[in-house]
Amino acid sequence: MACVFKGATNPDAKTNNNAEVPPEFLIKHPLQNTWSLWFYDNDRNKTWEQNLIELTSFDTVEDFWRLYHHIKLPSELRQGHDYAVFKHGIRPMWEDDANKMGGRWLINLEKKQRNSDLDRFWLDVVLLLIGENFEYSEEICGAVVNVRPKLDKIGVWTADTSKQQANLEIGRKLKEQLGIHGKIGFQLHRDTMGAYASQSRATETSAELSQRLAENGENKSQGQTFSFVGIGLRKECFSHGQLYVALSRVGSPEKQYVL
Repeated sequence: MACVFKGATNPDAKTNNNAEVPPEFLIKHPLQNTWSLWFYDNDRNKTWEQNLIELTSFDTVEDFWRLYHHIKLPSELRQGHDYAVFKHGIRPMWEDDANKMGGRWLINLEKKQRNSDLDRFWLDVVLLLIGENFEYSEEICGAVVNVRPKLDKIGVWTADTSKQQANLEIGRKLKEQLGIHGKIGFQLHRDTMGAYASQSRATETSAELSQRLAENGENKSQGQTFSFVGIGLRKECFSHGQLYVALSRVGSPEKQYVL
């Protein structure tokens, strides 16, 4: 497995430091949920599920920052690698029972944004999640950052796409907190799986399909339709024709939501 810890040091490793620590430094601030950090290794000699590794879990503010300062930033990962932060017990895969009826808000970042925006956006997203800063935090499953040759991606995964108000509010909050002025897309997991499965071999398993997607790393959004589309127009962000394209991604007007 590729090492993701800075200086090859695991923050969970025990130390023999017997120095006395002031009592106030031993106080920890619990999070509402326990969260797990996952890493996708992209070793071509392993299956997709074998590449998906749960590194550790944390349930306090202090433990999160301790972990964060000991691991590589997303921009320091090799292309093809992922981080995921999910509520403990939920695996960052479509097939997990907590995810199968859900979808994801997807932020695409061009390669030139890797050094300027990727790490900042990822940290802000994780802090929003573990700090329960969404109005519908119970609908949040986790987040994934994909480092890819052409487009890096950050996805915030939600549990149930039938709860449209909750999903739209999560997307609105995400845009507002990250300061994104353009549009962000929403994808249903079942639609994404179906689009790729229709192109795959009949004997290909879901894990093999997931590995092929990870290796490909492309965002096949052009021409894709969605069950509903939310568009923020509070700030001018569309050039000629873009608004039409955004609205055309959904089949009926009642599935279009404008903020």
